[in-house]
Amino acid sequence: MLRVSAQPNIHSTEASYEIQYGTLKRANHSNTSWDAAKFEVAGQRFADLSQPDYGFAILNDCKYGYFIKGNVMSLNLLRSPKDTDKEADLHTHEFTFCYYPHHGSQIESDVLQLAHNLNSPLMLLPVAELPKIKQRSFYIVIGKNVKLEVIKQAEDGIGKILRFYETAGTNTEIILQTAEKWNELCESDLLENELQKICHKSDEVKLKFKPFEIRSFRLK
Repeated sequence: MLRVSAQPNIHSTEASYEIQYGTLKRANHSNTSWDAAKFEVAGQRFADLSQPDYGFAILNDCKYGYFIKGNVMSLNLLRSPKDTDKEADLHTHEFTFCYYPHHGSQIESDVLQLAHNLNSPLMLLPVAELPKIKQRSFYIVIGKNVKLEVIKQAEDGIGKILRFYETAGTNTEIILQTAEKWNELCESDLLENELQKICHKSDEVKLKFKPFEIRSFRLK
C-alpha cells in the first residue's frame, strides 16, 4: 500500500470526512476497543482535522481511504490487491491531492469549496466572438451553508431539477435567484415526483433547510 502522510500541529479528538451530501465525524483515538479496531475511514473529496482556531485538510480528486490517528493524517494512494485486478498497481495512475491549512474549524473554512473546485476544474472553450453579456450566473444562492449540488434536465423532460443540501449541520435560510423568471417551482422527491408547489412566476424565493437536509425542486 502506498500512502502519503502529514502531521500538523493540531489537537482534536475527532476528524471530519466528507460523505455524499454532508460530513461525518469519527474519533481519531484508540480509547476503546472499537476505536482501536478501526483502520481506514471512507470519505470523498476531503478529510479535515481541526481545533477551534485552526485546521488542516487533505483534498483529493479520486482517492477515498483516509487514516487519521492523533494528529497523523494519511491518505491511501495505491494498493496491490490480489483480487479482482491482480495488475492494479502496474498500470499508470494519475491523481491529485493537496494539503490545505486554514483558520477556524472545517465548517468555518472554505474547505468544501476548494475540494469542489479541485474536482471540477475550470473548462476553457474558444468562442468566435464575445457575447454582449460577458458574465452571468443562471442560479444564485444568497446565504451560507447551502450548496447547489445538482442541475439536470428532468427525466420526463418537463423542466429542470435543482438539488440542494445544507453543509454545516445548522438551520439555514437562503434566497434562490435565477437569471430568468420561472412559471412554477415545485418541491420534489429523489424520484422527481412533485410533492408541493412552492411559488409561481418569479425569479426569487426563500428556502429553509434543516441540518444536512437534502431538498430537490422542479423548475418549470
